[in-house]
Amino acid sequence: MSKKDAFYQDLDKSKDKKGWCSCVSLVVAFIVLLAGAEIFLFLTAKNFKYNPKEDVSFSLPSSFESSVKPIELDNQAVRLTISQGQLCKMIIDGGVNSSGLECAIDEEAVKITGKLSAFLPSNTSVSVLPKAQNGKIVLEVKKVEVGMIDISVSLFKLFIGKIENLINSNEAVKSINVQTCQLGEGMIVVEGTKRNDK
Repeated sequence: MSKKDAFYQDLDKSKDKKGWCSCVSLVVAFIVLLAGAEIFLFLTAKNFKYNPKEDVSFSLPSSFESSVKPIELDNQAVRLTISQGQLCKMIIDGGVNSSGLECAIDEEAVKITGKLSAFLPSNTSVSVLPKAQNGKIVLEVKKVEVGMIDISVSLFKLFIGKIENLINSNEAVKSINVQTCQLGEGMIVVEGTKRNDK
């Protein structure tokens, strides 16, 4: 056998031997290591619990006026201003089932966002336009969205009806015959005349 044949014979023998350092064995080792790390973190994470040293509680600023107060313009004309905070408080105090509720008012619409129904996610929002009709405030639904997806307005008729009832059952709103509703930045301005049926 020549030197050349002996050299190639040695190469052929080394190809037949499988070493532990192949690509497949490294991938398997990595997967086992990753699974082991996840199991370790899962078992030890039970010991890590959030334990705040202070109780964190929410409170409204002392300057926040939660009740809507009418302002008399002349002997019969009255103006009410309902802020977005007061509107949210009316809805929450009225027992409407919602969590993480936010109210935003601008010149175009009143936007109510949160988990407005047990069947909808927390990023559901309803945009309404308040109007005066028959001496009361009526909410016209402009848009309903779940995230960025528009959904049918008819699904929220019951929810909007509850909010209309809450607003119109407020003592200050009940005391006037609503003639106009205007939206401003952060508020609904309601104007009307005093009701004589008190």
